[in-house]
Amino acid sequence: MKHYKSLSFSLDVTPKFGTTDGTSSVKWSVEYEKANEDAPDPIGLLTFCEEITTGLNLHLLKQV
Repeated sequence: MKHYKSLSFSLDVTPKFGTTDGTSSVKWSVEYEKANEDAPDPIGLLTFCEEITTGLNLHLLKQV
């Protein structure tokens, strides 16, 4: 958090219309304010969100 004044995540899961298999669309949003102009964009955090979503998807597919 030393690179950001604020950082928040939002996760939206929306059922896909017209399907009968229970699939959904997942959208992660990240809002942040850099502590200064030299602070990096939170690309690593977005990659982490993608990995979580992929892992959760694989886990849920095993349950079917």
